[in-house]
Amino acid sequence: MHVLYLNYQLDRDLQSADMLLQRYSTMTEWCIALKREGVERVSIVQAFHNDQIHQRAGVEFHFVRAGIFPSVPAWMTPGRIHAKVCGLSPDVVHHSGHVYPLSHLRSTIGPATALLWQHRGGNPSSFPGMLLKRRGFLSVDGFLFSAKECASSWGDRGIIRNHQQIYEIMGGSSTCTPIETEQAKRELGLSGALVFLWVGRLNSNKDPLTVIRGFALAVKTLPDAHLFMIYQDSQLLSAVHGAIRDLHLDANVHLLGRITGSEIVRYYRAADFFLLGSHQEATGFAVLEAMACGVVPIVTDIPSFRRMTANGTIGSLWQPGKVSSLVSAIQNALEKKTMRSSVRKYFLDHWSFGALARQAIRVYDDAYRRRNPLPGMKAP
Repeated sequence: MHVLYLNYQLDRDLQSADMLLQRYSTMTEWCIALKREGVERVSIVQAFHNDQIHQRAGVEFHFVRAGIFPSVPAWMTPGRIHAKVCGLSPDVVHHSGHVYPLSHLRSTIGPATALLWQHRGGNPSSFPGMLLKRRGFLSVDGFLFSAKECASSWGDRGIIRNHQQIYEIMGGSSTCTPIETEQAKRELGLSGALVFLWVGRLNSNKDPLTVIRGFALAVKTLPDAHLFMIYQDSQLLSAVHGAIRDLHLDANVHLLGRITGSEIVRYYRAADFFLLGSHQEATGFAVLEAMACGVVPIVTDIPSFRRMTANGTIGSLWQPGKVSSLVSAIQNALEKKTMRSSVRKYFLDHWSFGALARQAIRVYDDAYRRRNPLPGMKAP
């Protein structure tokens, strides 16, 4: 089988192939894992500033200049990129970005090729935003969601048709690795503390205010508990500061702001518990990064997190927006005394890139066979 990962997106500041592969590590690691798990041929076609061909770990990287734009706008048909894809003759195309161009790709690529689209977050946009997208969605053979429940609104809106398949698979993983927890705490000057970690945006969906209020109640019986909050944007920063002040949490809640790369891994490795208050998530990469380091997740009871935690068997789940539910979940996690090694093992068995590659191979094979049933046989 030949699997091709297609990406129209390109950040303007990425001037070299190495920079791109490092920043788009999910795409890179995903494809390398596919090759490692036995896929005969794996290719990536990526929008870039110029045409280049590279190979890494057996994966072919085809960088293609899209045209006058550094990346492909949502409304544009990228002829040069599609010509490259068609020339490579893949059995399966895996794509997670703009969907409108897929209608053109479907009309130009061979009829045997299966097209799969990966959901990266959000719900279907309203009129008129869906007019262009619907044509692309009609060309898709299968939709990839972290949990099938996340696809319900797409089916209700008629975007996913009866003949199109819905597959459950996470959109990515993490290569983070743990070290001995007390060593990690000492490196951050946190020896002996009970460390909770938050990584996410300070917005209403991530709901940091509910997390802070719940943590304030937990601190009453856990005076040595510390919550470290790493965030990219500051939409609710003023409200967060106010909640910390009003709840007298200045000594227990630490706002770290934006931290990336190896520095953030230090906090994952030092954390005992990972808190998140999301009302909805397509995947939740921060949770995967935490679990990769063995951190026990205390996250909201939403479809993607239920899958990640085996319905709360690993860690603890709580109802979004409910302070009392969070307090109970923290207490439950403390009483369960889940071992970090158990969290790490569960991650490796189910959500590592190797595990996802094995799941993806089954998805690709099913999508291809449905597109190409054997003579005399109906599609699965």
